[in-house]
Amino acid sequence: MRTSAALLSAVPLVLAADPQQPLIAIPLTKAPMSANRALSENGTTAVTVRNLGDAAYFADVSLGTPAQQFIFHIDTGSSAAWVGSKACNMKLQCNDRASFDQAKSSTFVDISNGTLSDIKYGSGQVFGYNAKDTFKWGPLTIPNQQFMLVSREDDTIFQEQGGYVDGLIGLSFQGGIKDQPAYYYPTVIGNMIENKLISSPVFSMWLNGTSEANGLDWLMNGGEIVFGGIDTTRYSGTLQYFPVVDPYFWAVKLEGVSVGSTVVSLDKRYSAMLDSGTSLIYIHTDALLPLLAPIYGALGMNAPSPTKKGFYIVPCDRSTALPDIQIQLGNFNYPLSWFDYVIALDENVCALGVVAGGTAKEMNYQWILGDVFLRRYFSVYDFGDGNAASVAASGARIGLATAAHSSKPYTGVTTRKTSGSEGLGAGVVAALLFLLWA
Repeated sequence: MRTSAALLSAVPLVLAADPQQPLIAIPLTKAPMSANRALSENGTTAVTVRNLGDAAYFADVSLGTPAQQFIFHIDTGSSAAWVGSKACNMKLQCNDRASFDQAKSSTFVDISNGTLSDIKYGSGQVFGYNAKDTFKWGPLTIPNQQFMLVSREDDTIFQEQGGYVDGLIGLSFQGGIKDQPAYYYPTVIGNMIENKLISSPVFSMWLNGTSEANGLDWLMNGGEIVFGGIDTTRYSGTLQYFPVVDPYFWAVKLEGVSVGSTVVSLDKRYSAMLDSGTSLIYIHTDALLPLLAPIYGALGMNAPSPTKKGFYIVPCDRSTALPDIQIQLGNFNYPLSWFDYVIALDENVCALGVVAGGTAKEMNYQWILGDVFLRRYFSVYDFGDGNAASVAASGARIGLATAAHSSKPYTGVTTRKTSGSEGLGAGVVAALLFLLWA
């Protein structure tokens, strides 16, 4: 997980893998709560999602009995769930929109034995105490779900929360190493599978971009996450599946990358992780530099030095001349056009949505394909034999196909809206981008 940009929604007809059981389509959200719309048709359920400025994906989830409402960041790149406590926010050690008051929940159970735990991300860290309570996500009621009740957010998480988000739900494998309890987090998706709340051990994700709404910061129809199956209306072509190669992350073998006609050689150890909790694409420094030459060469320029936060600036009005980036997974190429990988940092400042994440060794020879990639490609996360604890010998796989989008392409940086809830959203986007760029 790294600082991200929002999306998710839609209320389509969804098909369950098992026609006798419903397939659950759920929302991700960020910003003021508004009426989520749930449809039930032919035993299927769909719930809308919202997108804020293409920086992160969020969902409306309730916790406790009676239910307390929260906005959670949805992250396929981590496993734990956490929410800020009332005490943490009162002490100004958390910066959340709302906080969980465990004293008001009759189903809350403290399982920490007074032991303080922590969760570390690619950027940021939270500290707190492990607990269990009932989660309700769309029509799903998830009992005895483990989560961390956060007592402190570090400076990075504190700023990212911005008083506008409440916590995070991870959807990767749950650590898989029970002999190391500090890194073992029973996941929400694992709980769904074990309690047979969904028809199949699968979830799929479709992400919409703000450019689909003429560049607005705030997009109510931001995308959709489906538990238990696949929404066939959200992609075109054929789903191609790849075996998962990591015991913790949703990662597949990375076979190659090219920019235009320039092929960049890769170490055979490279893999690529699909991470909805990361806004951009993070690659190894030694692989990024060879990619920059043909990208800027198409503009008749040398690659500039990065900003302090690692961004490579490009002229907004010349972005259409940039070449495609081809990412090869298995025997299939997944192209990203300028429209996919150029992002707006400001009304008149654009940058590449591909940045350096460290050396190959520091990144464990793994690229991170964040929302820049996932907006272009519909993704399916299949646990295989249903074991959410580890992918070892489980047949876990990832499916990819071109995402379905109906809106006209966004061809420039649009003036931001500044009224009503969109104005609130714009402020949060500005804060997120400042953290990333300034």
